[in-house]
Amino acid sequence: MRILHVLNHTYKSNGHVHAAIDLACAQRVSGHEVTIASSGGDFSNILEKNSVMHIELKLNRHPFSILKASWKLIKIVKQFDIVHAHMVLSAILSVPACKLNKTPLITTIHNEFNREAILMGVGKRIIAVSGAVAQSMERRGIPKSRLRTVLNGTIGTPRCTGPIGASAIKKSPSILFVGGLHPRKGVIDLINAFIILSKYFTG
Repeated sequence: MRILHVLNHTYKSNGHVHAAIDLACAQRVSGHEVTIASSGGDFSNILEKNSVMHIELKLNRHPFSILKASWKLIKIVKQFDIVHAHMVLSAILSVPACKLNKTPLITTIHNEFNREAILMGVGKRIIAVSGAVAQSMERRGIPKSRLRTVLNGTIGTPRCTGPIGASAIKKSPSILFVGGLHPRKGVIDLINAFIILSKYFTG
């Protein structure tokens, strides 16, 4: 299968970029022809190493850039069997290209908390990264029949090929926080919980 992933960019700062890179590389390993169209970013070496092609597609919200990118996508999409968009702008720009070329459009909702995430409903199939996200989007009007839940799984990611250090042995209970240092991830809540708990242990 010839698969095209469309993203605004491929910078490391966005978690959904990491998930898209992992998916593209995994699909290539499975024998598919995989290409990413984006403004570029941080993963050129990994994509090249995994034989994932990259097409430069300048995506931003300037009207002229939108028209130019939309026209380029129309010409690009005819080469592929399916298009997978991972961001709102890339999804909206993929719609006319997919309709004109009669190519199925898949979208993944990575950031359900954004108000504009409802626009990801333009896909023929809409992938939610958790059951909670699927339920939220259904409440917001996306038909359940078009929703699919696919959990993010990045164990063994090609982005991290270095050796894994030995596990640290802790003599007391430990808490590990995994996530970006962003308020919505709840790290402030965790720190506040430590402050409350410390009062019981320090007297």
